[in-house]
Amino acid sequence: MATPQKEAQAKQKTQAWHSLSSEHALKNLEVDLKQGLTSEEATRRLKEYGPNIIAAEKKPAR
Repeated sequence: MATPQKEAQAKQKTQAWHSLSSEHALKNLEVDLKQGLTSEEATRRLKEYGPNIIAAEKKPAR
């Protein structure tokens, strides 16, 4: 059975990112605001998740 803390953490991770406070977003991403990510961790995340790029919206044909 999940503890209330685990349930709260799971709920936070499924919330829309834009609705989280910066503190909660950083905590969910396991990032320290002052130190950021190490080069090794940034490389690992890049390999796992890919580049931080938003796909361009296709324009409708005329």
